[in-house]
Amino acid sequence: MADRPPTKQWDFSINPEKPPAIRKAQIVITGETNTVATCDVLVVNGVEWLVPKWLDSPTRGDTTPERAILLATLRHQRVDGMAHQFVVLTPIPRAVLSGPTLPGPGDGFVVVFQPPIFLKRLPGLH
Repeated sequence: MADRPPTKQWDFSINPEKPPAIRKAQIVITGETNTVATCDVLVVNGVEWLVPKWLDSPTRGDTTPERAILLATLRHQRVDGMAHQFVVLTPIPRAVLSGPTLPGPGDGFVVVFQPPIFLKRLPGLH
């Protein structure tokens, strides 16, 4: 298993004056079969992160990313006038989106597990 990159190298602090934005991306998931899917994109402090899964806390009423994948390291395009705002051109292995281990060095994926981001649960977030 690859070492997890330190969370503290990324600024996940929430500025109340400029809360995080949620966008959508079209992605290609590779595995036994290739699948086209939609994934949330969380924009925190100007940095865009793919969020394939959210963890809800019914007692606190918030949600947090199970993992965040840095979009800047992947080939992607911004698109307008569609249901999604990004098209990710780099195919993403299913293990990067939902596997227990991190990709190896040089794979081009920066993954942060459970970054310290807690957002109020909103309809349609997932």
